Amino acid sequence: MEDKGHVLRKLDARKFLVSELKEREQDLPDREDMLRLIHSGRYAGLLLDLSRWILSRGWQPFLDDKAREKMAQSIKPFSMQQLARTWAELMDAFPPEKSLTRQEYIEQQYRLMRNLYTGVGFASLYSMEERNNFRLPWADLLQGIDDLLMLELLEPLVEKLEGEEREQLERWLRRQESSILHAMEQTRQISIEAEPYWQN
Repeated sequence: MEDKGHVLRKLDARKFLVSELKEREQDLPDREDMLRLIHSGRYAGLLLDLSRWILSRGWQPFLDDKAREKMAQSIKPFSMQQLARTWAELMDAFPPEKSLTRQEYIEQQYRLMRNLYTGVGFASLYSMEERNNFRLPWADLLQGIDDLLMLELLEPLVEKLEGEEREQLERWLRRQESSILHAMEQTRQISIEAEPYWQN
């Protein structure tokens, strides 16, 4: 919360808002508990077992002859197919001719993440520079969605304020949303115009 509290500094109700958000933060999993879990022997053992299974090809007995044949082929055509598929899904989700609302962006968060992860999955097959030029604007768009979701945390708090503080927060939320959406629309247009690197 300390990281983002400065964003609210111009609001008269800043102390109240930060206090309310800190209270909500208490309901989230504790950072230290999560780090302990990630650094635990159990989790490390799981990762080691999974890595061993993948590297020792423990999964091969589950393949039939047709699947083995496919596995012996180059992965590049498969990567191109998957990247093209997720790209087509993105174009459906973010049509160039339409301006999107906050909710429409938020609804596409998962699809955008899936597209970015698909790109990461096949990253080593393509030029880093071309890949980054193509992917970074989409990553910016994902950050914009996160920013919109952050505003949603503040919206219920409007009801707890009165008078000028309430009006000020409402105006601030509208301005923030408008600014974020404007930046996202520009980023989206840049992203859509980029040449898919796997087609080169």
